[in-house]
Amino acid sequence: MTTSIQFSEDSDRRARERAVGISEQVSAWADEIETQIRREVAVPGCEICQYLIDHPFGPSHRGSTSCESGSIASGGKESHCTCDVCF
Repeated sequence: MTTSIQFSEDSDRRARERAVGISEQVSAWADEIETQIRREVAVPGCEICQYLIDHPFGPSHRGSTSCESGSIASGGKESHCTCDVCF
């Protein structure tokens, strides 16, 4: 009886350890994918885009088409607009 309980506890522990390991690996892959996407959408020559490759929290280069503050996407000339709509 004790062996059966011990086996179950060991199996549960190993399953939890595997689940944590898988979760950590998936998280690392997601970070790599996000960084690659930021590299691909970064506008060449834009210092802010280059900075945002390694520091992912910031406004996009083009902004939103609904922007009323002059983002590129809305027909204006502002890159990395920080209005509430774009950010």
